Amino acid sequence: IGLGLGFSPPSGTTVTSASRMMPRPAEAGAPERSVDIDSRGKDLHSLRLRVPRAAQPSSCAGRVARTIAAMVAEALTDTANEGGRRWIVDPQRGFVVSRPAGLMGILNATPDSFSDGGRHLDPGAAIAAGERMVAEGATWLDVGGESARPGANAVAEDEEIRRVVPVISGLRDAGVRAIISIDTAKAAVAAAALAAGADALNDVSAGGDPLMFALAARHGCPLVLMHMQGTPRTMQREPRYDDVVAEVVAFLAARIATAVAAGVQEAALLIDPGIGFGKTVEHNVALLRALPAIESALGRPLVVGVSRKSFIAKLTGSAALPSDRDADSHVLHALLAPRCSLLRVHDVAGARRAVALAAAAGSPVPEVGA
Repeated sequence: IGLGLGFSPPSGTTVTSASRMMPRPAEAGAPERSVDIDSRGKDLHSLRLRVPRAAQPSSCAGRVARTIAAMVAEALTDTANEGGRRWIVDPQRGFVVSRPAGLMGILNATPDSFSDGGRHLDPGAAIAAGERMVAEGATWLDVGGESARPGANAVAEDEEIRRVVPVISGLRDAGVRAIISIDTAKAAVAAAALAAGADALNDVSAGGDPLMFALAARHGCPLVLMHMQGTPRTMQREPRYDDVVAEVVAFLAARIATAVAAGVQEAALLIDPGIGFGKTVEHNVALLRALPAIESALGRPLVVGVSRKSFIAKLTGSAALPSDRDADSHVLHALLAPRCSLLRVHDVAGARRAVALAAAAGSPVPEVGA
């Protein structure tokens, strides 16, 4: 892919990418600084990333623009999608993620998660499940106390803390040394989880809580930023996009810039396109096909969660319950492992086998849009 980078007057900068990318509207009334990514390759399209000044202190406007330019420059140095790549997301503790993907075990301490609600609500059961996942090959555990399934109701902050803190502290007491992230959109819950022994934050709202970025900056911990259209309660009602890949990339680029302006180290950031979070089947497929382009455009490692999700059943015409979708999920896990750095999975043992078999067979990385 041939890429060109040019800087325009103070109003913005123009940058280029090979995937089809369209403008994301700026917040109403917000003066903005824009970055345009202009690409020349077999698929000529442009990406205009708008970063509202309201998203960061005015004194940081130049810093935000430089941040996005640095993201693009980093992407330009990693043009090969094959052969893997490593990111150090926490230099102090030596946390590394890489392609092909490692496995992030899903540990829901909730009564209402879509496929395993209630199974790990008891702290003892959750701790035992976490130990098993690590033994089966998970390098990362993602502990959550609030369901983000479509239609889910919000959980009170103190209740969410009550659910997750005993699990995290119990895992540490049991000697679990895998990376543990807290899956929450609330900064207070994240702070309690870090105090209990968590290492990282996984925020489905990408910093919707204004205190989340400051917390991540203060602790210097890895932070996953996810795209979601709407809220868990509303996201699947009628998701719409002009160009889902372009809009997801533009949103995440703006959140990266805002996080960095708030003091979060860019190296600590991981990105999740939010499969199933305010997307139709077609939107999900488009994003999965574009994962290499998304990584290249944003210059950050990708976290991808497809495990047991309903779009799999719709694609296959299956009436299987979520808990019976592991075999189909693992087909995708095998295909997607070369395209991302972490796969968020329910069945760690099965995912590990699928990824290992695909690697042994020399599973290729299909071209974007193939």
